[in-house]
Amino acid sequence: MQTGRNHFLAAAVGGKIYAIDGRIGLPFVTKSDVTDLVEEYDPKSDSWTYKGRSPTPRGGVSGSAYGGKIYVTGGEYQDPAGKRTFWAFEAYDPATDTWQTLPHMQIARHGFVAGFIGNEFHVAGGSFQSDGMPGINAQMNTHEFYTVPK
Repeated sequence: MQTGRNHFLAAAVGGKIYAIDGRIGLPFVTKSDVTDLVEEYDPKSDSWTYKGRSPTPRGGVSGSAYGGKIYVTGGEYQDPAGKRTFWAFEAYDPATDTWQTLPHMQIARHGFVAGFIGNEFHVAGGSFQSDGMPGINAQMNTHEFYTVPK
């Protein structure tokens, strides 16, 4: 991979693997930085290609591929003003190299699971704030979904 990172989303579309967003540096948000890079891996040529940038730089994202697009939501980042989580929900179309902003999730979260069941994008669990707050348990047992038109 051209840009080493962790806490990123990897998804496959059209025989290629895409790495989206993530943390650069250590796995801890307090000791790393986030990125908005999108890179594509082609297993046939065993090579990586820079594809561009996502609309929201963040780590701790989740998502899944469906219908030729990659759906990305949630995540977190930290700056001197504080730690933040996202409710942004976006879709990347590798065929056109474009992003679409979708209605945001109901709850901002990171460290969660997401995936498709049929054409429904399900999001469950996670934390409503960035971790690392001593004595605070921000884990959630919530579930929401977004229906992607067929």
